[in-house]
Amino acid sequence: MYTYSQITWEYRISYFLEEYKGPFLNAANLQAVLIPYFIGICIEIVFEYLKQNNEQQSLKLEKTKAELSFLKAQISPHFLFNTINTIFWLILKDPQGAQELLLKLSEMLRYQLYECDHDFVPIQKEIDYLTHLCKVQGYRKGKKVKITTEFDTEDTAYPIPPLLFLPLVENAMKYVSQKDDQENYISIFLKQRSNLVSFEIVNSTDGSHIELEEDKKYSGIGLSNIKKRLTLIYGNNYKFSTSLINSVYYAKIEF
Repeated sequence: MYTYSQITWEYRISYFLEEYKGPFLNAANLQAVLIPYFIGICIEIVFEYLKQNNEQQSLKLEKTKAELSFLKAQISPHFLFNTINTIFWLILKDPQGAQELLLKLSEMLRYQLYECDHDFVPIQKEIDYLTHLCKVQGYRKGKKVKITTEFDTEDTAYPIPPLLFLPLVENAMKYVSQKDDQENYISIFLKQRSNLVSFEIVNSTDGSHIELEEDKKYSGIGLSNIKKRLTLIYGNNYKFSTSLINSVYYAKIEF
């Protein structure tokens, strides 16, 4: 644009010479002045748009990070509250069991404090956490409820969001049936192949606590948090489903 302007005015220097008798303000002169001017305005508009767009993206990113941190913070105190209640119950009936449970809890809290600050953790660490969690919750359920886990991973270092499955496990523990005349169980499956992770949890229930039309009664804030986290991290590239069939509750996540 600068070169164009210089060449144009050098070419039209003859307008200032005495022998030039034509009018100075004509269409050609206006074109020489206005074209660089409007080009400059257009460039300024484009740069201003890019600047504002960049600022909006930065704000959006900061908001996303803040919301993810908030969602994880919601999960941790909820789990801690439930576990402390279990320990309190065990102190009266099984002091040795309460001590073992405290050791498991300390390992889990160490994981939450030092590992879960990251957006992703190796899948093996999450498996270890779920294993501890099942043992902790197994103290409270006793022999009435059978808890089984099946973990099958191709890459133990594969990154996944921390504590993503915790609300589903907690809900299954809370609402699993505990009847004497039926099998009461919780089954957890976690599989990782290539770039696909599949988590499924199944639990028996008597149906008195669950109304499928009002899923929040079953999950509290848990299911809502899972959906928000998955959307923030993976966009639309995930699947999350829940269903109640013949008094058996199913929840599945794929991403």
